[in-house]
Amino acid sequence: MAHISSLIPLFLLVFFQSVYAGSADYIYTPKVEYGEREMGIHYGIAAPVAGKSAQVSSLGIGYGLSENWFSEGYLKQTRNGGQQATLAEWENK
Repeated sequence: MAHISSLIPLFLLVFFQSVYAGSADYIYTPKVEYGEREMGIHYGIAAPVAGKSAQVSSLGIGYGLSENWFSEGYLKQTRNGGQQATLAEWENK
């Protein structure tokens, strides 16, 4: 058993190098309230460039599933001149 336990640090070093954070990485432990509800609405307009303005709007709804888990869904719409895109996004914290 002592032989196996001495190999664990080597195993972790070889196979889990990608979990180390770099100096520019943002890492935090979320502290949310269980049952917390959140709703956010955002809207913005950019100044016209070459006669075309840009508009962005989003609606987000979230819920605290536990003390450390918050799930949120977004609907986003972007209009840039004559082009339009609608996106859906789901985020877990």
